[in-house]
Amino acid sequence: YPLRKRVRAIRAWGGARPFFLVHMAMGVVGPLLIVLHSRLEFGSLNATVAFLCMALVAASGLVGRFLYGRIHRGMHGEHETLADLRKETGTDTAAMRDLLLLAPEAVARLDAFANRAEAVGAAGLTQPVPFFLLGFAAGRERRACAAEVRRVLEAIAATESWSRQRLERRVARRLALIDVHLRCVQRLAQLAVFERLFSWWHVLHVPLFWLLVASAIAHVVAVHMY
Repeated sequence: YPLRKRVRAIRAWGGARPFFLVHMAMGVVGPLLIVLHSRLEFGSLNATVAFLCMALVAASGLVGRFLYGRIHRGMHGEHETLADLRKETGTDTAAMRDLLLLAPEAVARLDAFANRAEAVGAAGLTQPVPFFLLGFAAGRERRACAAEVRRVLEAIAATESWSRQRLERRVARRLALIDVHLRCVQRLAQLAVFERLFSWWHVLHVPLFWLLVASAIAHVVAVHMY
């Protein structure tokens, strides 16, 4: 997978996704096979060092996959952009316009949360507590907005004699819109921080990989020589 990204001739062998999937699969299956091979019994220093290097690289790979998923869409390597996420919120749809007119208090809460989330994202990890609690804050705003939307729609339903099914369908549509909006605002706020963490991770992951290669070679040579 790294060679496919850097060697032009290898790119003709196919898209990046199959290479990435194989890379991830081998990063999980390989360490599991080594665990079975070693039975977690280390009889020498070089075996212990090789196993620890492998564990570090495998753990680093899982962390990298998490960070990669926060800044890219799926496994296609398409980088998330501000325009993509704003489009995903559906702010130009009829449902959002209805929400603006129907529940202005809920919209005001959503706007206030977006402003707070932007400030949290700008601060980054210099204020880690608000950053890591952003998801809980989004959940709190969802519950408050849902209660407001339901209150307004139930009042309209009583006035216009809606059926229970009609009321629930309209509530569900607006709650889905609120969910998407809050999720995208949260992702926008966290995007810059995850990008920075991913760049730091890459600096760490590559040296760990080469350390693993060197320790594995030393282990194999030592086993056959002694």
